[in-house]
Amino acid sequence: MNVGVIGCGYWGKKHIEAYEKIKTIKLRRICDVDQSKLNHPGVQASADYRDILKDPAIKAVSIVTPDHTHYKICKDCLLSSKHVLLEKPMALNYRDAYDLYSTAKRENLVLLIGHLYKFDQVLKTVKKKLAQNLIGEIRHIHIAWEDYLIPSWPRDIVYDLGSHAVVILNDLIGLDIIRNRSRVSYCANGQAEAQIDLGYKTAEARINLSWSASRKKRTAYLEGTKGCCTVDFISQSIRLEKNSEVRCVHVTKSMNLDRELIHFVDIIMGKKKTQLISAESGCKVIKTLDCLSSDSLPETGYDPHKQKNLISRVNF
Repeated sequence: MNVGVIGCGYWGKKHIEAYEKIKTIKLRRICDVDQSKLNHPGVQASADYRDILKDPAIKAVSIVTPDHTHYKICKDCLLSSKHVLLEKPMALNYRDAYDLYSTAKRENLVLLIGHLYKFDQVLKTVKKKLAQNLIGEIRHIHIAWEDYLIPSWPRDIVYDLGSHAVVILNDLIGLDIIRNRSRVSYCANGQAEAQIDLGYKTAEARINLSWSASRKKRTAYLEGTKGCCTVDFISQSIRLEKNSEVRCVHVTKSMNLDRELIHFVDIIMGKKKTQLISAESGCKVIKTLDCLSSDSLPETGYDPHKQKNLISRVNF
């Protein structure tokens, strides 16, 4: 099967390298507006992504472009009968995300969203530990997703980094959020930091996002009724504390992008049916981020007769 990659920056190059490892795939064309990034021997190259749309031999496309371009490029690819792996965030608002989902469904095409941590071995291991009730009922979660970079407008920190946190929260305790408060601080070059506090019926969560941190950080801290768990997604390590005992669990580092692209190819070729990073789940993530970004959930106590959880508002 012939594939193309639109966007050949830092992450786009990783898509190119990962595709070249898959024996059933031929990388036919790459595209980027910066032609200095198109130096890839043996592969057709273009500055205009529409050259991929015109090529009937290309069946599938990875879109790895700036966030604000995702909607238009993805819509064009779907209307040109291409299966799409779209890097996160799916879109910058729920309306556009739902339109992409509807278009893919109507055209009978595969649309997957690059929620990389759905393939992460450390997250899968933590879920197993929680299922074993090792730290009891979760009462508090703190997720820190931090880095240092100069953000380029209109890149949005809540949608760009927050999508990872929302996917992880959903896997660990779900998204039955009943209240939230978001605070975003700005620098001269755009958004720099965000703090999001979430209320569940029986738990609290905090998400810290930053583009101005002194070092890269990807962690989750879970506090339960019986103990606590610290997860480091960079070192792929888990630290469990219970009754003054500490247990460290090291997980073999997983090649998440390789797994993601193989999953994409397998879904297209009919080898797998369950879409781990479906467009439907992508819509739910964007709907959640819309609410977190706008403080649209009420700051009141939980009343099941008056309030619906955030995800139940998403109609498919």
